[in-house]
Amino acid sequence: MNATARVKLPRLVVIDEGYDKRRASDKFSRFGRYLAMRLPAVAHADPDVLTNRIRWAAFAWAAATPPVMSPGYLRWNDPVEDIELNWDDGQLAADIVIRMESPARLVGWQGWQRDRHGHLVEPWPADRVALNRLSLRTVLDVVLPDPPGPRATHKQYVQAAKAAVTVAAIAVVEAVTPVLVELDRDGRCRSDRVGQP
Repeated sequence: MNATARVKLPRLVVIDEGYDKRRASDKFSRFGRYLAMRLPAVAHADPDVLTNRIRWAAFAWAAATPPVMSPGYLRWNDPVEDIELNWDDGQLAADIVIRMESPARLVGWQGWQRDRHGHLVEPWPADRVALNRLSLRTVLDVVLPDPPGPRATHKQYVQAAKAAVTVAAIAVVEAVTPVLVELDRDGRCRSDRVGQP
């Protein structure tokens, strides 16, 4: 992938290589700096992170997304609120939180509001808030790229992390898209209204 490439996965997940390079203090990769800061402590606590594909992908994902990296190397759009990847008994698991409209109008309660960009945001100020979310958990059936190994260079660490994040992002989008389509069909999750007040 060249430095100006922008990987767009059906508006749901975005990886922006151009932004990563433009904002890099080392002129190579902003994401790479976050990896370099976190990797020694993580590798000391879990040496398998450098040799196990699943542990490496989960580490790379965590480093690429908020709260570690903000804005993240990888970001998602409405109606997704959060995506976490975890090592789960030898498999890569994804926890995905979807913001949804309330199934009923609750008098006296405030629900999701839209900001000036059309994103769902929590109402503020508000005394009574009712926010609807759907939590999804799935094992991602995906062949991950090899981790860099303990003797890799900084550039190899960054390339391996970006490859793992990209493959995992594609798998997440493939897993969650049918759910969003069904929720949209039922009127429970209106992704087509993003950008409207």
